[in-house]
Amino acid sequence: MKQPMDYMLDAMKIVAKEIEKNFDQTKAGRVLEKMENNRYKVEIQGTTHTVKSNFIYEKGEKVFVLFPCGSRTDLYLYPNR
Repeated sequence: MKQPMDYMLDAMKIVAKEIEKNFDQTKAGRVLEKMENNRYKVEIQGTTHTVKSNFIYEKGEKVFVLFPCGSRTDLYLYPNR
């Protein structure tokens, strides 16, 4: 049987997932393919994202992706060389 504190913790986890982050996040990923206009398809934790970069990367290369303010749009690849 769940205790009242268990319900509170469950609610806090849901809120934490939905809250907008006010800080940048960096996540590791792998390049799946190079696209047009300095964009790449990158897999991060099983999810595919389209990311822009002025640097050149190869398919399969490990990269780091910047999520500005936790946003999943306007992502950037960090130079890793």
